[in-house]
Amino acid sequence: MSNGNGPNNAVDDVTDDRAVLNVDDVVGTSAAATARTAGAVQPPGSAPTTAPTAAVLSLGTRKDAAQWVGRCRQLGFGIASNISKPRPTMNELQAFMGSSPTWIFIAGHFAAGRLYNEGNTVSLSFANSSVDAIVDDASRTFAKDNGFALHRRSQVVLWGGCSVAGNSTYIRTMRSLFGNNHLLLGFDGVTGWKVVNTILGGGNLKNDFFDRIGTSWFNLEHVRDAWMEAANEWYGGGSLESIFRAVDPDGQMWHISGGTIEKGAIIP
Repeated sequence: MSNGNGPNNAVDDVTDDRAVLNVDDVVGTSAAATARTAGAVQPPGSAPTTAPTAAVLSLGTRKDAAQWVGRCRQLGFGIASNISKPRPTMNELQAFMGSSPTWIFIAGHFAAGRLYNEGNTVSLSFANSSVDAIVDDASRTFAKDNGFALHRRSQVVLWGGCSVAGNSTYIRTMRSLFGNNHLLLGFDGVTGWKVVNTILGGGNLKNDFFDRIGTSWFNLEHVRDAWMEAANEWYGGGSLESIFRAVDPDGQMWHISGGTIEKGAIIP
């Protein structure tokens, strides 16, 4: 059941009104901010010895993208690539596609397998082993191990675009492209930066996604639960609960129904 805290029928949350915000405006360096992960219970086993890195590609200047960067830094992630602007250049896209981060956040409008900006002057078309990029009149294909390296270390990919995680064809494509061993987080249906920003810690959640992660960023079951539980805390029991999705590395999908987190279909 819903805890009554969230704006469960807030259509405004899915309105894609962009907002300019600096990372420093989102996450401060106060003792309280630094202590967010203190005392977190770590699951059995040890964290990998390789330091994690995060990346973001946002085709628009969004608060949720800045929130992602700031909170990942708090967890000790290095930032491999940070593009948050309406019209990135092809060189900037090349740098992003060629990076090998551990966690990835991709945001923008999404439809028919394409991520695109507000003016449709920049777009990315996703296939099983490549991404076709268009910037104005220029085009380029980034193929796996020939310009595309995002699959090499990816463990978590969060999609801030509409319906990426609700269509089995899209899910299969992204699992093939980014590697079947990653956790896919996102939405089935129309969403907006306000929804994502709330879950990432830009709203009034008592325990947001990153709070729930603690020091266990490497435990994908824990990360999946953090995403779904944060969504359920704020939106569970309301009209927006059905849009939240997680897909495990084995293809198991998760959704929320009636304020309860449930297993859905398995996407092979």
